[in-house]
Amino acid sequence: MHDYGDLFKEVADALKETGMFEDALRYYIPVQQTGEYADVNFFMSMGDCYMRLNKLEDAENCYLTVTEYDARNVESRVQLAKLYESIGMTEHAFKYVNEAVLLERQETRRGRRGKDTRLDHLAREFRSAERAPEAAHFPSISQRLEDVPVTTLTTGPA
Repeated sequence: MHDYGDLFKEVADALKETGMFEDALRYYIPVQQTGEYADVNFFMSMGDCYMRLNKLEDAENCYLTVTEYDARNVESRVQLAKLYESIGMTEHAFKYVNEAVLLERQETRRGRRGKDTRLDHLAREFRSAERAPEAAHFPSISQRLEDVPVTTLTTGPA
């Protein structure tokens, strides 16, 4: 396996891209054991597969691993917010929305990307919905996060 880790990762990535999440995990898991190719993108990909298969605890572990090792990763926080919101853990979801917003502001201050107010708007809506839970007309956090392209969050405007 150590000699072919890069090939396993390539196969896993290709399977994930075609929507074959269970098969992709069959190739990701052995790569995880080597550690050589287990980077932030690797864990994000695994987390995405687990999310699509509704294996939420495994997805959570992958996304938490990314947040632990990459303090500036916005995408992992967005995914955690979606995950927690989907299971009704709004306090946890709110925590990760706030972290994503703060990271985005820090990046904006550093001049690495243009001002993107969608995360600020999302946080304000989420706070409003939390204060007035009876206001069912607010879209879920997941629906609102879908409007925030991950590429914008992680790499800036195209």
